[in-house]
Amino acid sequence: MRKIIIGVLMLTAVSVTAGDLKVTWQPNTEPDLAGYFVYYGTKARPQANRIGVGRQTQYLIQNLPAGETYYLSVTAVDKAGNESVSSELIAVRVLTDQEKRGGLPPQHFLLQSHPNPFHISPNQTTTISFALSEPSLVKLEIFNLLGQRVITLVDRNLPSGAQKFSWNGRDHRGAPVPTGVYLYRLETDRQVSTRKLVVYD
Repeated sequence: MRKIIIGVLMLTAVSVTAGDLKVTWQPNTEPDLAGYFVYYGTKARPQANRIGVGRQTQYLIQNLPAGETYYLSVTAVDKAGNESVSSELIAVRVLTDQEKRGGLPPQHFLLQSHPNPFHISPNQTTTISFALSEPSLVKLEIFNLLGQRVITLVDRNLPSGAQKFSWNGRDHRGAPVPTGVYLYRLETDRQVSTRKLVVYD
């Protein structure tokens, strides 16, 4: 049997309560999908824990050591037992009781890009805006619906406050991307967020 080809499997994870991580992802569109496995651990590879979560596209991992950073990924499995390649690995820090009682705010707020849909032309760009509640190492990337990285727009430390970056609809080689739906992903020290944008020619 063939392996599953993942259409969309972009992860978002956030520490919702002290000791807990909520993981969400976009659904796999394979017609014979049986479910998903969530992998997590304190080391990037290999991850120590694997949980089968059925066909749901979110899962709450509970009773984790507060203050630890966990690495997470997800795979899909079909009814014949074939497991897909892993999603991209993400890292999230688990909140402590003190941080939760103190009402620790989200580290960033990612806004919808503008314009969206976005027309590729020599003089047009789409703007991606976000705000940081504190200084952080920031990575802002564009992905296609196969989960393939198209381009990295930002990969550096940024101060707190409002930030804006533009994308001209080209990949890392400078070639225009095909018409379609893309995902832009913002990763900071303790939070990951993803939104969609549409490109047309």
